[in-house]
Amino acid sequence: MSSAYIIFGIAVLSIILGFIALLSQKIYIDPTTNQPTEVEVPIIGKIKSNYPALVFVFLGAALAFGAFQKLYPPQKDPWIIKGTFTPPSGETVDPAGTIDLTPVDETKNITPKGNFTINVTIPRGTSLEDVFETVEYTYSGGSARINLRSEYDVFLKNPNESKLSSVAAHERIFKPEPITAY
Repeated sequence: MSSAYIIFGIAVLSIILGFIALLSQKIYIDPTTNQPTEVEVPIIGKIKSNYPALVFVFLGAALAFGAFQKLYPPQKDPWIIKGTFTPPSGETVDPAGTIDLTPVDETKNITPKGNFTINVTIPRGTSLEDVFETVEYTYSGGSARINLRSEYDVFLKNPNESKLSSVAAHERIFKPEPITAY
C-alpha cells in the first residue's frame, strides 16, 4: 500500500516538472529541415515539441493512473444465478457434471434434481449480462445452455417467453431448462 503512495508522489512530481518544462518552452530544431519539430497530440492538436517535458507529463499521468488503480480498485457486488436443469425423463442430473459460467465462474453448486446456484462477484455498476455470456451444464448424459444476454432481453420485452422467472438487482432465477440428451 505504501508503495502506491510513493509511486503516486513520483507521478505528481513528474507531472509538475513536465509542466514547468513545458512552460519554459524550449523548442527543438530538426537538424534535417532546420524547422521546429512538431508533435500531433490527440485532442490538443499539433504542438511544437518539447520531448523531455512531454515524456515527464505522460509518464507522470500513467504512473498516477496506475497508483490510483492500485489504491482504489473498482468495487465488486455479489450476484446469484439460480435455476434448474431438468434431465430427460427417468434420469437424474449428475452433480459431478460441470456447470460453467462463460467466460469464468467462482462458486457453483448443482443437485441431483438439477437445481443450481452460481455465486459471482462483478464490478459495481455493471450487470451480469455485461460480464458473462452463458451458463452451461455438461455431463456424460447430455448438456444444457442458457444465453444470459438474450434471455434478459427477451424478459424485458415479454417475461412469459423468457427462460428467466425472476429478475432482481443482483439475482437472476431461471425457469427449468431441459437437458439435451446425447
